[in-house]
Amino acid sequence: MVLDDSVEEWFIGIRQGRIAFLSASGMPTHRERVRADGLLVLPGLIDPHVHLGLPMAGTTTSDTPATGTAAAVHGGVTTVIDFTLQREGQSLPDSLAQRRGEFEGCSHTDFAFHANTTWFPDDFEARLPEELAGLAARGCRSMKVFTCYSEIGYNIGEQALRCLLRESRRLGLQVLVHAESETIVSDATAGKLEAGETNPTDYPGSRPPRAEVEAIKWVIGLARDEGAPIYFVHVSTAEGARAILDARAGGGHPPVYLETCPQYLWLNEGCFAWAEGVQFLVAPPLRTESDNETLRRLLLDGDVDVVATDHCCFRRDQKRLPGKPFPELPKGLPGVETRLPLVHTLYRDGSSGALPEMMKALARNPARIMGLLPRKGSIRLGADADLVLFDPEARWILGAADLHTATDFSPYEGQTVYGRVRSVYLRGNRILQEGALAGEATGRYAERAAP
Repeated sequence: MVLDDSVEEWFIGIRQGRIAFLSASGMPTHRERVRADGLLVLPGLIDPHVHLGLPMAGTTTSDTPATGTAAAVHGGVTTVIDFTLQREGQSLPDSLAQRRGEFEGCSHTDFAFHANTTWFPDDFEARLPEELAGLAARGCRSMKVFTCYSEIGYNIGEQALRCLLRESRRLGLQVLVHAESETIVSDATAGKLEAGETNPTDYPGSRPPRAEVEAIKWVIGLARDEGAPIYFVHVSTAEGARAILDARAGGGHPPVYLETCPQYLWLNEGCFAWAEGVQFLVAPPLRTESDNETLRRLLLDGDVDVVATDHCCFRRDQKRLPGKPFPELPKGLPGVETRLPLVHTLYRDGSSGALPEMMKALARNPARIMGLLPRKGSIRLGADADLVLFDPEARWILGAADLHTATDFSPYEGQTVYGRVRSVYLRGNRILQEGALAGEATGRYAERAAP
């Protein structure tokens, strides 16, 4: 049973961490009652794209698994999906075990992982079936690959990608792709460096929109050949999104999923010209206002499957390194705490069917695509009692000083938004009440089934 969105008032009963009762007419006998007058009761949100404790460019993200998941709770998130950090010589199951150990005992949300597939030995194809089976046996149902970053060994070639798509289809796993053309990015970056154009304002030109578009089209072609579903992370351009929609329009092939992020809905390349432009470095870069507008409309029209954050948080001093060219600086933005109010503000201003569609992008679709349904992503009998009490009318101004990420910077500083989290429940236990975390970190590893 799933809640009927046309009913304004529901009674939700919780027993042993699960939703045990749903009714529009009243509650049975209960030990404790919590009223939510004037608030919306949402399923716990899922952020399927975060980076906590990630080494990059000689530093490490300022949010650890502990601080990042604490900030996530303040944003109504009860499950995050981070990424393994595969080292050379390390199997995918071993990278999963290592990363899981970094979250155990300190995560405030439930957590899962995508297996970064970044080591390609000569026997990669021979090893892959056993390694993917090992991931699946451990409840990890997704892998992420890159079509760029050869300089650090991450770029997956065509043969390896075909093999990964083929084996993932056989095992019911999901492949995620960071899609930017290696050739276009390398040539554009080299051109910038040769010309001495190394400031933040020069950065967007080093990763032009066509790099994303061409990589998306190329990967879609391979995925179709292998009959495998494909999921594109952090789509930043209108043309890249249209390439995905065009592929869908053909019909008769596995799904092509589109994820974007708040930064590509709200921010544009003009930010790089600001006094603190270096703080906005992110990959892919921020694009144009026109890209913002198109992605917003696609979101409100239901064409964007998931809004994730690509949360990758740094302090100002970690990016403010005078004299260093942009390729040597860390890239990423905070977002895990501010996603809900930012996205809610867009739906509030631009969509009549705001709530159901918003929850698809923030909870239900991530749960469905990533194998977390029916335990996560919706309010239904038997699901984990992950609930968010949300005030949709609260009007407030975003600012780093009032947020809970481990940074002194917010890319949305001064932005007025609508909607604020009041309480959060994880498996029936209240873990946030009026801005204060309650108790110790109780997050668990979330094993996932085939979507």
